[in-house]
Amino acid sequence: MKKCAKCGKVATTLTNGYAERLCSACFRKEHPLYAPLKRALKANQVYMTVHSVSRSNLSRKISAYIVVNGRLICLNHELGRIFGDRIDKNNGQVIISGCGMDMLFEAANRLWRFVMPQTEMKQMGYQQV
Repeated sequence: MKKCAKCGKVATTLTNGYAERLCSACFRKEHPLYAPLKRALKANQVYMTVHSVSRSNLSRKISAYIVVNGRLICLNHELGRIFGDRIDKNNGQVIISGCGMDMLFEAANRLWRFVMPQTEMKQMGYQQV
């Protein structure tokens, strides 16, 4: 099991791919995009697109963006690090595996669960599955 580089707690499965191996609590404290990302998620202003689907339909190349101070910020490398997904070397898009469901919803849901603390999710009416 991988441990957080800051606090020593065991990192969850969502953070195992993160370069600094931060647990979600340390990510919330340390990462400069945390506050703008949290605001964008709450306001439903995370923009995602599918660029291509593999021939086997088992993976997609996606990109995610938020707007911060009028500038479009690409989240591809952050998503790749947080979730452990591969990044396409040619164009920097996140390669996300899966089929049979909306993969953009899956990516947004994983991002939401990583960024939002459980206590805040409960206050907003979400429940842990």
